[in-house]
Amino acid sequence: MDALSEHESQAEIFQDSTILYLHCVDTQYPLQLKIAGLPLLRMEGYFCHFSFMNSLSNRRICILPNSAELLRKVDGVNSPCVINVTSSVVFKFHEEDVAGQYDEVLLIWDFDVDVLLSTTATPLAPKYPPDNDDENSGICPLLDITRTTCNCSNFPIIGKVLIDLADFTVPETQMPNNFSPDLDDEFEDQLDEVLEQRLPDIHASDIDEQDSEQEQNADLEQNDEHEQNDLEQDEEQEINEAEQFAELIFMKGTTFHGHFQEVLHACKQLMLEGNTPEVSLTAEPVNKRDENAIVVKALLGISKPIGYIPARKLPKVTDAMRKGEITSVALNNVIYKYIYAAKARRYFAKILILKRNRWLPDSKTYEYNDPI
Repeated sequence: MDALSEHESQAEIFQDSTILYLHCVDTQYPLQLKIAGLPLLRMEGYFCHFSFMNSLSNRRICILPNSAELLRKVDGVNSPCVINVTSSVVFKFHEEDVAGQYDEVLLIWDFDVDVLLSTTATPLAPKYPPDNDDENSGICPLLDITRTTCNCSNFPIIGKVLIDLADFTVPETQMPNNFSPDLDDEFEDQLDEVLEQRLPDIHASDIDEQDSEQEQNADLEQNDEHEQNDLEQDEEQEINEAEQFAELIFMKGTTFHGHFQEVLHACKQLMLEGNTPEVSLTAEPVNKRDENAIVVKALLGISKPIGYIPARKLPKVTDAMRKGEITSVALNNVIYKYIYAAKARRYFAKILILKRNRWLPDSKTYEYNDPI
């Protein structure tokens, strides 16, 4: 339309720097936005996730217009990429618009990809929960990674900036009968190491939507019946744990062993019904890789393995077992997450171990079969 023309504009937030880390552009859910003051005009756009250079772990939300020219700039580009914002504005939502829970949000109208900086961009784990609100959170809301499926929520397994929902979707939520075979041990070690940096900090609500809904329903159904018993148990637990020390451990080896996954699936179903299986620690001196291995087993009629104590924690757990200091072992959480490398969802689990006396520090030098 001849009556409309484009003019240069830059939001005040970019007065110091126009460089950002762009992590995700979610093209699966286009936004239809009325322009405040001109409701006869509509703009189609997408939610994006970005970080300021001085706080790379804090993922934030902005909007990008649906422009073929802009999308081509990041098509096939690995996440994160570094962009230089050349035009932006604070977009005010129309009062009838329900595109989001915000009154206004940053709209990046145009940008250039800094190819050189992008090749050296180092992704950092998203902070959860994010830092407290700051002066920028009004127009650049902090992203809750438990409410999205993207590169941020699946860190450290990340893909392209343009999100393809098919990469995150598994047709069936049930465990397949022919679960994928074990992958090679070296690859499993590498993946377990990077996942351990991320998953221990995931909130308990970070599970797939179906599990979350079932869990909430189970909690509501049992709340009235067991409320008094829970209060009494909590009081007793506080007394028993007063002089004990806890260690929360992300188990190794759960990711790609099919038989571990099948048992964890059963554990998850029981937990959704309000019944957490008992777990135990067992030394496994016949283990082919490490004679010091400690396997974690869940009691489901019979004891079945669900994972191993990671190498850096083996010396401290072994020491506690030998001294008879461990007072309890409990299954803390089972999480269902999509893994790019496997092109499927996998169960991950954490256990909570309580012991008398303080824990030894993690080992930084332990290698398989070292004397303990």
